[in-house]
Amino acid sequence: MWKFRLSEESRGIAVLAVFTVLVILSSAIAAETFRQAYSEKTRTFQLSSAMSTVRATASSIELELSEALRMAIVTAMYESGRQGEVSSEIKEKIISYINSRIQSGWEYSGFRQIVVYPIAENSLNLMWLPDGSLRISVFIPSRLVHVSGAEVIGLRVEAGASPRYLRLEHLARLAEEMLENTENSEDLEKSLNENYACEYILFRIFEDEIIVVDLYGGEVIVK
Repeated sequence: MWKFRLSEESRGIAVLAVFTVLVILSSAIAAETFRQAYSEKTRTFQLSSAMSTVRATASSIELELSEALRMAIVTAMYESGRQGEVSSEIKEKIISYINSRIQSGWEYSGFRQIVVYPIAENSLNLMWLPDGSLRISVFIPSRLVHVSGAEVIGLRVEAGASPRYLRLEHLARLAEEMLENTENSEDLEKSLNENYACEYILFRIFEDEIIVVDLYGGEVIVK
């Protein structure tokens, strides 16, 4: 039987070799753990950055649609007033105007998909304020998807306009009734302008129409 005996020097070398292997393995494990942690942190940062971009883009679209909605309210009031229409017909015009902008769509770099769906009639929340002006809020179904996968669903849009349509409509019809019972339209116009000057409302009476101007809102309602 053969027996081998290691010298003290050989034993030291063997222990050192084992220790070296353990150090290398530990370093490799630590490096891999660090790499994974760094990759995860980088991924989290990228997603966070992408999410901020998506939210900022959604906010930009909301602001643009809010301004478009405000202009739609003003335009609808103006046109309905010129045609002597009632307030219920304003809603149809507003939906038509805002959907016209939505159909044009949006394009932003870095996005896989930007879809904003047309507004349905029952989705508009109309609030006629005591002074006759109108404020509208609406939730618009939509989907904004970044190339990273981050996404935002739905847009909230609110807008209002200063023309006091209901108040002007009422005064236009009141002036019409008063005109039927007077022979001097010039005196009636002067009297109305004096009585409603405090409301910043101007009356203009012509042969075949009455114009009521909201001086505060800068818009005209015609009856």
